[in-house]
Formats: sequence, structure tokens, C-alpha cells
Amino acid sequence: MLCRARSLGAVVFLIGLLAVACKSEVACRSATIDVGTVKEAVGVAYAGITRFENGVAKVLVATPNVEAVRQKLDGVLECKARVVGVKYSYSDLDSFANRAVNLLDERPDLAFHGVGIDEASNRIVVSSEADPFPARERRVVLGQVPEDAVRFVGGEARQTTGPR
Repeated sequence: MLCRARSLGAVVFLIGLLAVACKSEVACRSATIDVGTVKEAVGVAYAGITRFENGVAKVLVATPNVEAVRQKLDGVLECKARVVGVKYSYSDLDSFANRAVNLLDERPDLAFHGVGIDEASNRIVVSSEADPFPARERRVVLGQVPEDAVRFVGGEARQTTGPR
């Protein structure tokens, strides 16, 4: 997972994203799901794994053929997981995040300080201490990343890891 932060507030925010994204196993009702096994079975369509509140794991895949992925995973997982189709693969999100991080390197004048991947919302998260998120920075990022692939978070108090 790619993350970049310019301030302590951004570091705290990104730690929340990392805690979710860097787990090697996700618990489902009676067993765990090995992320490596899922990535191997799903291949380039892998978009992430999250959990529902009732303990059922949700496997995110970027493919129009969700049923084929579900059948493939049924053969390799110890427990049932809900397979959900999303627009962007993890590889896509990583590429978008890299573009935003490159902006941090190339444009130190930009007023955003953190970039991370939120698998649950199938978007990258770009954060700023300014609230609301600055319009100029939003335009610059949207010049590099599709609008539906990014969530802008402004203000330290509003930073969360859930979808908006």
C-alpha cells in the first residue's frame, strides 16, 4: 500500500487506512481468509477485502464476471465470503495514489498532505488540514485521477477511514 504524509495529522489518518489495508488475514464467521490466497485466485481483478459488521468478509473484485470469481473463491476459502464487484482494482487505485503522491513531490505549493487507499470505498483518499478541502488542489488532483476514484478529506476532525 502506498501512503504519503506531510504532517502528523495526516500520519494519524493514514495509520487508520494502513491498519485496514495491511492485514494479511481477514476474519470471517468461523475462520480467516488469507489475503495472499485471495489475490492469487482473483489475480488482477483483486480490489481488496473488508468486513461486514456481522463478521462476514467482503471480497472486492474489479470484474464484470463476479460469479466466476465467487466460484473460484469457493474452492479455495475455508469460509463463505461475499464477492462484490467494484469499478477499480487495487492496482488501479495504487496507480491513482502514485499519481497523487507524485503531485506532492512535484508541487510543494499544494495544500494537501496525505494520500492513501481506502479499499472499502474503492477510492484513494487525499487529505488536507484545510476545511473544506481546497478547490485548487481538488482541480489539480482531478487532472490526474478520475473523480469517482478519489475522496477528498478536509480538516483534521473529519478524517475517518469509512466511505463518504
